[in-house]
Amino acid sequence: VLRGDLEGHSFRAAGASAVELIARQNDPCSAGGTFEVINDADVSLDPAGTVGFDGACARGQGAFSSERGQPALPIALPEDATPLGAGFSFRQPSLAGSGKVAFLGTRRALHELRCETTRCAEPTTLAGPLDPAPDLSGDRLGDLIEGTIAGGRDRFVFVTKTLGADRREALVEWRRGVLRKVAAQGEEAPGEGGTFTSLQFPTFIGSEQNRPAVSGSTTAFLARVQRGWGIFANRKGTLAELARWLGPAPDNRVFAGSFSNPSVWRDRVAFVADSCVAEPNTDLCSRCVFLSRGAGAALEPVACSGDEVPGVGRLDAVVSAPALAGRRVFFWASMKEQPDARPSWCLLELAGGRLTVIARTHDPLPGGATVEKFGGASDLGSLVASGTRVALQTGLSNGQDETTGLLVFRHGEIIPIVANDPTASPAFEAFTAYSLLSRTLAFRAELYSSPRRVAIFRAALPP
Repeated sequence: VLRGDLEGHSFRAAGASAVELIARQNDPCSAGGTFEVINDADVSLDPAGTVGFDGACARGQGAFSSERGQPALPIALPEDATPLGAGFSFRQPSLAGSGKVAFLGTRRALHELRCETTRCAEPTTLAGPLDPAPDLSGDRLGDLIEGTIAGGRDRFVFVTKTLGADRREALVEWRRGVLRKVAAQGEEAPGEGGTFTSLQFPTFIGSEQNRPAVSGSTTAFLARVQRGWGIFANRKGTLAELARWLGPAPDNRVFAGSFSNPSVWRDRVAFVADSCVAEPNTDLCSRCVFLSRGAGAALEPVACSGDEVPGVGRLDAVVSAPALAGRRVFFWASMKEQPDARPSWCLLELAGGRLTVIARTHDPLPGGATVEKFGGASDLGSLVASGTRVALQTGLSNGQDETTGLLVFRHGEIIPIVANDPTASPAFEAFTAYSLLSRTLAFRAELYSSPRRVAIFRAALPP
């Protein structure tokens, strides 16, 4: 999509359109002045290719959006009037399609508005402090906890700390104007884990913040209960335990150790967890990708360390949190071609019961460079998927020099989006957030410059 030369090796996706710069620090801002800050937060996308992000200009920190080919426009700014008054600093826009946007303000209320190409309507408050907490008698909503908003279209979920005698954490759903409780601290959890003790318990596999995952009428989340921590799913109002530390796992095992954040597509939920043989004096454990195909369906280990990948080798260790896209599950793992061989990193796809290697370290790229690792400079990063495409940050090498790229993989094809190269224009140094939806990739990048600058980009992918 964008060409970058790496010591004489060029990367180009034939037929792809150019990367579009949306906003960059120190460039003019449509809200006045220049972009002073582009925050280190998620970049959101809607089906039309509109990109949402956080930033700060002369009039303060706000939420911005950009339609294809259009400059970034402010969704909401501190002095804007809202049903709760002015003085908000709007964060984390979540684009919902049909011009609808939801976002968080410093008073930690959830707002929604509709935007057109040239302007946005006034915000509507969906949920905010002192609103009655649903299904929690006598409690009221307190601050909405930053980083926990998920959802889109006509449904959002968030975690709040309620105001009342108990001051408890609660996971709340807003759907078509109605607030509903999903789970609350101190209430009995499904299964045999006891009551919920925390809805902000950190994830252990992958570097992502613990946040709910939403698709259709399903919400999946990681929470702590009296007897450990686990993965729970709410499908059409029915809450179920999918997995719990020291709880039963498939094949007469128990869950032990770590859980990843869940990934959701419609009523399917996927996550990574450790399971061990439930016998005394044994330490036989494996890390697996688990899949729940719907309410009442048995939880399945669909890919585990030690499993054979036909014609390639055996999985050595499943590492990343999975990404669900339709009936496909994407994840990465280490793999050994021979029992005594050194493991290599692999990106894998599970579809139709078949496990396929999409890419692995030392695979060649157009132009002669190779993939040296998955993830960023210091961690494994995250992968995002949509349809048959999956995007992730990778380490690249031409045999002499190493750099960083953001790549999209599809059906054996590798689409290089950008390559880190200080001589290119713009010169990308690191990619800190990215979203993929259908044929659009949006990403946040740090640029080689003095001083360092951050920018938001959008790329259209080939059919």
